[in-house]
Amino acid sequence: MHQVPIWPICKKKTQGGRVREISRLILLFSALLIFASCRKTVPNKQQARIQNAEKFTDIFRLEKSIRLHFPGALRVENIVDVLLLPNRKLCILTSGSTAAALFFDLEGRFLKKLHPGGKFIKNFGQPWQIELDPDNSLNILDLRRHKIFIFDSEGSYLGQRNAPAAASSFRISKANQFYFNLPVATEETTILALYKNGRPSRSFSLMPATVQEVLSYKTIIPKRPLLTFDHENNIFQAFPVAGTIYKFGADYHYKGSFGHPLQRYRAPDIAAWRQAARSNTGNFQTVLSQTTLFSGLHNPALKILMAEFMNIADRQPRFLAFFTTDGEFLNGDILYDRDRHGTILRADNERLFTCRAEKKGTLANFTLNVYLIPRN
Repeated sequence: MHQVPIWPICKKKTQGGRVREISRLILLFSALLIFASCRKTVPNKQQARIQNAEKFTDIFRLEKSIRLHFPGALRVENIVDVLLLPNRKLCILTSGSTAAALFFDLEGRFLKKLHPGGKFIKNFGQPWQIELDPDNSLNILDLRRHKIFIFDSEGSYLGQRNAPAAASSFRISKANQFYFNLPVATEETTILALYKNGRPSRSFSLMPATVQEVLSYKTIIPKRPLLTFDHENNIFQAFPVAGTIYKFGADYHYKGSFGHPLQRYRAPDIAAWRQAARSNTGNFQTVLSQTTLFSGLHNPALKILMAEFMNIADRQPRFLAFFTTDGEFLNGDILYDRDRHGTILRADNERLFTCRAEKKGTLANFTLNVYLIPRN
């Protein structure tokens, strides 16, 4: 019987296998290229959406409205911050005589009240802002006690650290560094303090001299942070009167500044401020009522910055302006209707959180609105 040689057949199969393997690698490489290009276009689509928007709802889509059901014994006066935790719980901070930090589920049901576990401090004074650190621990700034209280994601108390007495807000970088916004005083123009391991490490005092002079007459403490980071850990800081955003690298080196004259934004007249502030007439209040300043800076999505502008007379955001993290102006003519959409609490991870209060006599019902910036 003639024996069929196996080598040529094996050789042919091996070559075919190699061809198929190379084809699979080419397909895999092509798929990776397509995936990468799609990821690159995601922020571009969001930027285009913002750039072409004429109103708030052209940018943000209502994803969910959550009616918050507070425990009966708790009389809530106001909600000052909210954070969506990785375990899909909401941490809510309230202000007033019943100031507290509370956990809710995504349907608005009350879960738990948080308590500091220190030896001498058993309750919050005024919890003001929540931020997650790189370990996903909750860090809650207490304005009245000048402390940051730390909890795990289940609400168990972990510890505390000191905060500057003048701090109005803070952020935590990926390197676990704490940045505090400080109001401007007559003899001290430091507006940003960096803490490492709970100790002061560095301070920034880069505000233009004319702005320092103006703010010396009236301290302005924005409710929201004027500091944010991008995905590369660059630092962005907004200066209220100048209407300018400064960019620093993760190594604190200055990278540039940017801003834009907004159509509906009346830039403050430095000379008018100076003259009105030095007089004892009502001119200063008139100047304030006609002036809109930065009141918040957020990184709502990849490569996007959102700035709030508030009218000083009512201390609420009136307009939203958008830039890329490279300094390109996207849109600054977006009117914000607080009565319709609620008070802005925070914007991050492609979502904007607002809160609407419906007063009923001495009580109020609170609804948390979650808006999404669609990718497409």
